[in-house]
Amino acid sequence: MKRSTPAFCRGDRGAVTTSVNAGPVSIMLPEDTTMAIIGAHALLYTSDPNALRAMLRDAFGFRHVDAGEGWLIFALPPAELGVHPAEGPTYESGVRHQLTFMCDDIHATIHDLRSKGVKVNGEPRDEGFGITVMLGLPGGVEVMLYEPHHATALEGASR
Repeated sequence: MKRSTPAFCRGDRGAVTTSVNAGPVSIMLPEDTTMAIIGAHALLYTSDPNALRAMLRDAFGFRHVDAGEGWLIFALPPAELGVHPAEGPTYESGVRHQLTFMCDDIHATIHDLRSKGVKVNGEPRDEGFGITVMLGLPGGVEVMLYEPHHATALEGASR
């Protein structure tokens, strides 16, 4: 199957511009830049994979393919990757990697998810960088729901 690859992955020379708090940032790619990465595949480990798969399919509405015998692989919304220092309360609590679902209106999203049976742990908190709350998913999985206050790579990268 032939995949369409974005220009910055094919090695085309040019500037990729995005908007961040400090202003626009341009990244010049060398002429011979090539990238074999076509996507990211995140993993959630759970003691109840069937219930978690059903929730991601039914409550979150993620499109999916069946890789065989009911093993669903989900398409995710566009993503971005943040790199944080190995310090602070999150790191010190033992967290090494974290999956967050971003939304535009955390209160409306919480209302929608609760109506579909998703457990919301506590009330949203303004963390400065955004408003967050943890979601409890089947099998002991926790993910953060997050309404960012800052510019995201999604805004600059896709427009």
